[in-house]
Amino acid sequence: GKNGRGDDSREQKLARLQKLGDGTGITDENGGEVIEVDVLPASEVAKRCDVPKDFALLSVDAEGVGDSVLREWIVAGHRPRWILYESMHNPTPFDVTREWLAGKGWRYVRKIGWNHAFELEELSARLKTGLIKDV
Repeated sequence: GKNGRGDDSREQKLARLQKLGDGTGITDENGGEVIEVDVLPASEVAKRCDVPKDFALLSVDAEGVGDSVLREWIVAGHRPRWILYESMHNPTPFDVTREWLAGKGWRYVRKIGWNHAFELEELSARLKTGLIKDV
């Protein structure tokens, strides 16, 4: 079936792409190679890569599912000092994500190119009071 935008469903697109394959791999409508990748939840990536709960930078550019990816890291209890977040193609409006992050303790800093930068509020407060000198 069609999705809400009138496009073919993901399953229909995958079926069409698989029919285009020449036996050596899957190609798209233009003859380009399609590379399949595993999709893992943030908790599994963190486990496999031994990511601590507190770390320096989380950069999210996930082509339309960035909100889900970002929320998954934060809900799992990770506390990156800074977040770089690209919000293009996401169904959730950026202001909603910005408010959600503010409620979780991140301060919006500014836009850098296509990315939005956030800083963990407690880090900012500790820097201002001189509790930490270098980050």
